[in-house]
Amino acid sequence: MNRKYVKPPYSYAKLITMAIDSTTDKKMLLKDIYEWVETKYPFYKYTSNKGWKNSIRHNLSLKPYFIKLDRSGRVCNSSESKGCYWMLAP
Repeated sequence: MNRKYVKPPYSYAKLITMAIDSTTDKKMLLKDIYEWVETKYPFYKYTSNKGWKNSIRHNLSLKPYFIKLDRSGRVCNSSESKGCYWMLAP
């Protein structure tokens, strides 16, 4: 890994929140959250340890302030993963 990239001082939950808040419609697909994190904080793009993606998924599924909606705006069930948007709970 290139030493010029330092791990940011934010929790994964905070990174997710910042990513979602950065959009105009306040929702993101999982792949877009990954992309935002890697773009905003290149540490994650260039680290050899890709476990951070698992940590993002873990936080999304366990923190009650993240909700998953399908494209029609209904809450996705736990078995649905692809194509669902992540949002912050009201």
